[in-house]
Amino acid sequence: MVAVHGVADQKPAESARAVADLLCHDEAYSSFSEVSLRVSRARLEPGDEIESPAGLQYMYEQLKDYPRADTAAVYETVRLEGRRIDDTAPVHVYEMYWADLSRAGETWYRLIAEVYQLILHLPSLGRNSLQAASSAQNNRRPWRIAVLLQTFAVWLLTVPAALLNLVLFSLVLVVASAELPEAYQKPATLVAGTVILAGIALLVMCKRATAPLLWRWWLPIVIVAATVTWLLVHGRNPYLVLAIEAAVIAAGACIGVAISYQQMKNGAVAFGVAAALVAAGVTIVFLIGTYASSKADVYIATVDAGRLLFPAVGVAWALFFLTATLAAIAGVVAVRMTPRNQRDQARAAAWTARFSLGMPAAVFVLFTLAIWDLLVQSIGRVAPVVSVSDHLGDMLKQSARGLEFYTLAMFLFIVTVLVATGPSIVAELRHPHTSGDVESEQLGDWLTAGMRWIVRVAESFTFALVFVLVVAITGGMQFLDPWRLTLLSGTAAIIALLLTSKYFIGTFRAAVDVVLDIDNYMRQSPANATPRARIAERYVSLLRHLCEWRDADGRPYDRIVIVAHSQGTVISADVLRYLNARPDAKLRLINDDTHPQHIPLRLFTMGSPLRQIYAQAFPHLYDWIHGAAPQLTAPDPTTLTLQEWANTYRSGDYVGRNMWTGDANARLWIRSNPNAVDGCTDFCCGAGAHTHYWDENGREVAAYLKQLLA
Repeated sequence: MVAVHGVADQKPAESARAVADLLCHDEAYSSFSEVSLRVSRARLEPGDEIESPAGLQYMYEQLKDYPRADTAAVYETVRLEGRRIDDTAPVHVYEMYWADLSRAGETWYRLIAEVYQLILHLPSLGRNSLQAASSAQNNRRPWRIAVLLQTFAVWLLTVPAALLNLVLFSLVLVVASAELPEAYQKPATLVAGTVILAGIALLVMCKRATAPLLWRWWLPIVIVAATVTWLLVHGRNPYLVLAIEAAVIAAGACIGVAISYQQMKNGAVAFGVAAALVAAGVTIVFLIGTYASSKADVYIATVDAGRLLFPAVGVAWALFFLTATLAAIAGVVAVRMTPRNQRDQARAAAWTARFSLGMPAAVFVLFTLAIWDLLVQSIGRVAPVVSVSDHLGDMLKQSARGLEFYTLAMFLFIVTVLVATGPSIVAELRHPHTSGDVESEQLGDWLTAGMRWIVRVAESFTFALVFVLVVAITGGMQFLDPWRLTLLSGTAAIIALLLTSKYFIGTFRAAVDVVLDIDNYMRQSPANATPRARIAERYVSLLRHLCEWRDADGRPYDRIVIVAHSQGTVISADVLRYLNARPDAKLRLINDDTHPQHIPLRLFTMGSPLRQIYAQAFPHLYDWIHGAAPQLTAPDPTTLTLQEWANTYRSGDYVGRNMWTGDANARLWIRSNPNAVDGCTDFCCGAGAHTHYWDENGREVAAYLKQLLA
């Protein structure tokens, strides 16, 4: 057995132990001992270029630039060894652990950082879904226009809007330099100047020297830099010099971020370097122009520079709102011009594109304005000149006009999600292993209706784009000016509370984990280290080890049973499907059913998001989910080289539920009612949500695992 865990902060060996515990609860199995393993690691070979189907082509793009591992590279995992009591047949439980390659942090500040990660990358997933829909329609003109507008809108949000805000934020460092006590001003100028000159020298040497040479020369470089700095700044105005140095350091930090960001977004370096240099140059000009010799002079010069640079942020946002609105309209038109029998998939792809652009933009705006509001209030308390606070406040109020529609959209969306998933969350807390069919049916029907409402209400983010654009053009809604910033900042604070509060952390942590894992898994950057390529490398390396294993008599395993939960089911399905299309020579015992030592492969999935999330959000990349035999509504196991595929779900699972059982089936939410068709088994294990499949509440899971092992 191979245990493949799902979302959340999993610990190494935790899922393998959970499977072994399920088997230990039955008297048919002995206790298990644990062995540490070091498996030789080698990548999943991409093979020749794949042009279709879209899902395999997408995975090929994620795999093709991933380098081969060093011959000494290994993957550390565990094997739990036990036996069946009746025939003393050995049972081994392995773990395919991937959480460290796609894990959300536990602390609140890492959580906020991940939210910004999703903001800056999630829009690209919608664009990819729209591009797949366009390819399915042979890139006809309406779809080409929609993709072009979507691509430009994504770029405007994730490059100009993001980097310009970062550059403006960095000017706070210049203001902070003026807050140093006068006694520390001169030493600070020496330290800052040394950091700048030594940093430049080391960066130049990095391109020409080896690491050992840099280690030998770093101290002389620092000494020379300190000497030069002292000669340059000695006897000069410390307020002016330190403020200029702070502007240079801020620009350098922004350039460093832009260089790192280039791996995710093309054009980030060019735009980021230009914006940082312009901002630093303008700030330095204003500082020199006022000959800043006091705290007040530094504040005034920095605010004047910010007022000159601020319109650039407004232009970036205005272009984004306009382009995003046009992209949404173009997507609707493209769907309307799609043949009727293909319109459902096209409509789903267009919805994904709209939502993945509108929702991140709303969160970005709310959090960014909240941070600016906090900074402005903080600066206002210490600013030596009242006009500084007034100017900053006026700029912020102008930039926030119309954004109250985002507050309304976010409020509607959060309330809808809570109402839709509330009963599931309650069921999750109760661990209802004894729930009856009536409760299971009520929970399933409620969540189904709630999911439909979530899809509808999510469109409010798109409508908010239009309203913001109209208000910005007409200058309306001025009566809200006194309360607008408080409203926006309050909304951001509520979101932060929901994400970080101990009471809500479990529920919202799970939601963020799901989205984060999807985002990481679908990511195509950096090209030489995509998360999917790294995860697939571990997975296929473990499968190769299983094919190579022999017992004392030289016999291989009788069968391999993969037990996957949540995101682990997607990973398993994608890897097995790719291996079916591109067979691995070292996996002949699995791939070739004519081999005399052929090892049958079985898959058991729990709470799988394949149908409910992936096939809905990326309908053309996961069209195979709906492309099996006519009597089925989900995938064909033979396309994954599977002898059998069983899926279980709880009626209130907000991540994944039924796979083959039709949504109109009257017994859809009836407990333990297997629906078996041609190697596929689908059954509900009662009321509940997304966890507690393989703990003490997973009695049905344990019973079916015994069948798969038999």
